[in-house]
This record gives sequence, structure tokens and C-alpha cells, in this order.
Amino acid sequence: MITYRADVTVQLKLVVESVSAASARETARRQALRLGGHSATVSDVQVTPFSAVEQMHVDNLSWWQEAEAVKTKGLEDQRARWNAGRLPEYELLELARPELFSSFRMLIRRQKMVFATIDHPKDAQGILTCLKGPVDWERLTQRASDLVTWSTSPHPALSVTEQRTLHYIETTASELATHAWLARSTDAITVQSREHRGVCKMCQRTATERSALVQVRWAGRTLSREYLL
Repeated sequence: MITYRADVTVQLKLVVESVSAASARETARRQALRLGGHSATVSDVQVTPFSAVEQMHVDNLSWWQEAEAVKTKGLEDQRARWNAGRLPEYELLELARPELFSSFRMLIRRQKMVFATIDHPKDAQGILTCLKGPVDWERLTQRASDLVTWSTSPHPALSVTEQRTLHYIETTASELATHAWLARSTDAITVQSREHRGVCKMCQRTATERSALVQVRWAGRTLSREYLL
């Protein structure tokens, strides 16, 4: 994995990791459009690999951040395995995630919407009229993907309550940026409001959820959790 600095024509300076310059340009373009919303346009993206000194700084920061997580939250055997380079990734992230997202613990984590999230019409026997014929419940998950059109869009219109929740999340994220593990990095945390929509292809009924995606850049990784607004 190579680290690139991306300069985008909308004058957003991003840091992306990718396997090639072409892939880094496309990743930077997507990030810029997400940050700028639907009205943003990107006409060109130029990327430059980090210098050896810059890459060394990134690697040293990642090592230090991992070391802090293991030192302050890990068990003795986890510290020993990390020092030997044998601590599994999932165990390391199990130490980091609860700490980095602890400030958001009072919020409701968003769960993926499913077919049953939509209020489908029912017949007199209480059976969903969208499902014609016998239902193979073991394969309902696979069938549901064909029955519903799912979409996600950024920056939706919000109710007063949703806006207050988003403001709380953004304020909490700003405070989290001062966490010792994040080395006071100004771009370590991003918050994006999103709307998830599911439309049943049979009955056309719709279910929507608005949420905030919180992403934390830590030790060369992007950790994310999504909360309902």
C-alpha cells in the first residue's frame, strides 16, 4: 500500500492510501465529492507519492498509535504478542474502537436496513402481499435484495431533532480530535450526514433513515461507525 497526497481542484487537500496513482486519484475524487455534496465538481486530480521522510513519519505515527492502544488498553499477553509482531488485527482494533468511539456511546448505532424495515401492505391473513406464492424464508435475504431498491445519499434535509443530534455528533467529534492517540491531527475525524432509502419494487412503499457516518483515521486505518439522527 502506497500513501499519496492528493491536490483536488476544489482546493481540498486530502491524504489517501492506494495501490496506484490512478486508484489514488479516483479515491481522492470520491472523497472530494462526498465532502462537497452534490454541487461539487472535480475537473482534475493530481497525486504525488509521499517522500521517504513523509512516509517514515506516517509509519512512525502509526507505530506509536498502536503502541499507545496496546500499552493503555491491552492485556499483558497482548502487549507481548504485539511486541513480537503476532497480535491479530482484529484484537488490535477491539482495543482501539471502544476507546475512540466511547464519546458516542449514548447514541444509537445504525443497523443495516432490511426488507422488513419497510411497512409493506398485508392481506386479511396478515401476509405480505408483495410476496407472491410460498415464501422460502431461508432465502428471504437473497430474495429481498431483488425486491427492494436501496440507495444512500449525502447531506439530506434534516428535522430540528435530527439537526440537534448531528450538531452533538459534530461537537463530540471535534472534542475527540484532541484525544492523545490522534496526536491532535486536524483531519483525523470526519462526520457526514446521510440518508438511506429503501423502495419496494412490488408495493412502492418506502423506508428512510437519516444518520451520521463518523470516520476516525488512526494508525493508518479508517475506523467508522454510523449513528442514527
